[in-house]
Amino acid sequence: MSELTLFESRVGQTQGRIQPDGVDPLEGEWAFVLGADQEGVLGEFADGDFAEVTQTVDVTGDTLLRASILLRTPGDVPDGWAWRASLLVDGVEYIAFDGWEGKVRQITDIAVPVADLTGEHDFSVRLTAVEV
Repeated sequence: MSELTLFESRVGQTQGRIQPDGVDPLEGEWAFVLGADQEGVLGEFADGDFAEVTQTVDVTGDTLLRASILLRTPGDVPDGWAWRASLLVDGVEYIAFDGWEGKVRQITDIAVPVADLTGEHDFSVRLTAVEV
């Protein structure tokens, strides 16, 4: 059995699809939390470590895939590091933005163009530790 990582050690409690305590979801009562819903969760990570949620979507006839993201970065991010949220289609990053120490970024409507695609494709939201 493999060891749990920083990104999967609390699934169902403070990670994953939960009713968060630390922030109000952008819509409804549930949110998909890729990091942690509580302050002070410590763990080791390296440049490029990430957590993501992926859904296969039939984009035939669509022009955009949209998402709403709340990126809440802890106040104790080590110097020279940031958390990056990104949207990917079939593993290719289309949009990315960084969260800095102790800041909250609410992006309520970001979109990836998919008018040139047909059929099923993987749409992902990824949280990555990056050295800056």
